[in-house]
Amino acid sequence: MKSNIYLTGFSGTGKTTTGRKLCQILGMKFVDLDCVIEKYCGKGIPKIFSEDGEEYFRLIETECLSEVSSKNNQIVSTGGGLPVRIENRKIMVSTGMVVCLEADADTILERMVSQEKTEGDKAQRPMLASEFPLLKIKELLELRSNVYAESEIM
Repeated sequence: MKSNIYLTGFSGTGKTTTGRKLCQILGMKFVDLDCVIEKYCGKGIPKIFSEDGEEYFRLIETECLSEVSSKNNQIVSTGGGLPVRIENRKIMVSTGMVVCLEADADTILERMVSQEKTEGDKAQRPMLASEFPLLKIKELLELRSNVYAESEIM
């Protein structure tokens, strides 16, 4: 039975904010997968990326998604790159409904910068470390656009 709702989409599209509001409306449990990963690893996402690398992070992300998906009646906010791995898309589609949130690159950058200013290191986004973050966002949006669309219809 598919009883979870997975919110996917690029970083800064509002998955966490939307997920929390949906939980209040629907009476479901909210799960921020990035928080699950941070608790599992004992350190923040930026530190995982810098110390262990993206490939390690993606493996842990799949492991945590698999664990979270074994429970029901949840709204799960996923990381922006999670749907890139087909295994993750299969897990989500087999255990719930996938909803992809969208925003344009300028809005995403504005939200990321704003969040980093208000939350400091907790909100630190690896792509903001790029010399040209708007260009990086646009490139990743283009690369992931088909993946996001595919995860909703699998």
